[in-house]
Amino acid sequence: MQTHVTLVYFEGCPNVEGLRQELKKQGISFHEANQNQLAESSSLRWLSSPSLLVKGQLVWGEQLQGPSCGCTFSQHNPEKIVGKIISLLKTSENL
Repeated sequence: MQTHVTLVYFEGCPNVEGLRQELKKQGISFHEANQNQLAESSSLRWLSSPSLLVKGQLVWGEQLQGPSCGCTFSQHNPEKIVGKIISLLKTSENL
């Protein structure tokens, strides 16, 4: 399954590993964007960590008021989050 999923996180984020492992477990290919390595001007630095984008659209995480290393405070359940990603990908393939 070709995907356009981006996992955005900052180094040391306590929640990124579970999400990364669940994406791999479900066979979803994804690109990782480490906020610590992005240019200051990158819009991905304005997202909480971890965040997930599908085809450039934020589907899990939060838009921050500025570039910082903020945590995603939404309920962190990797299985449910990745299930949502799978549903979105299937829906977009049928469009």
